[in-house]
Amino acid sequence: MTPDSATPPAPAMAPSAHHFLSGKTALVTGSVQGIGLAIAGALAGRGANIVLHGLTTPAEGEAQAQALGQAWGVAVTFIPGDLADPAQARAVFAAAQAQGGWISS
Repeated sequence: MTPDSATPPAPAMAPSAHHFLSGKTALVTGSVQGIGLAIAGALAGRGANIVLHGLTTPAEGEAQAQALGQAWGVAVTFIPGDLADPAQARAVFAAAQAQGGWISS
């Protein structure tokens, strides 16, 4: 998959609408394509900063993060890792937690 073929969809609403998640950070696992990317976009559209995660190359993940951040005007980072590996899962969550501003349930 190339960064061009995986560009997030255009915002469905104006970036300023419904920013009730401003100042929060959402970790969306499996979010470099498909429904995970759509969920990340929906959260970004409501003002959340996003931590993308997936099993892609760092270059592809960073390209997705940059595109999503530019589309919505929020901070987006990418953290690679295999959540099936306990050590990698801990590292992913520790790196995401360092971003701060968690969305509470």
